[in-house]
Amino acid sequence: MADTSDDFRREMLRLGFISYNKQDTLWNIAQKCARTAGVPAAGAGLVLGMGAGSVTIPGIGAVPGAVAGMLAGLAAGTAACTAANVKHRAALRALLDDQ
Repeated sequence: MADTSDDFRREMLRLGFISYNKQDTLWNIAQKCARTAGVPAAGAGLVLGMGAGSVTIPGIGAVPGAVAGMLAGLAAGTAACTAANVKHRAALRALLDDQ
């Protein structure tokens, strides 16, 4: 990966969506992803769910659509970011070790 520039590496780390730390556990990655991707997705889910009225969740009951949308967005955003980080862990290590 010698063709990647130092500017690209710095920008990738600055954005924080995908990051790499040798000591990160899955829980640490999920917490970081909840902040960087889950919260914005929760906001989008909240807005989309506002028009849904109420939604019935098995075992819980009826909740407002906005709350259901927010929780779904938070879960989906966090899961997508966590999956990307875990999947690309080896490639990120190689990229950052090449510095």
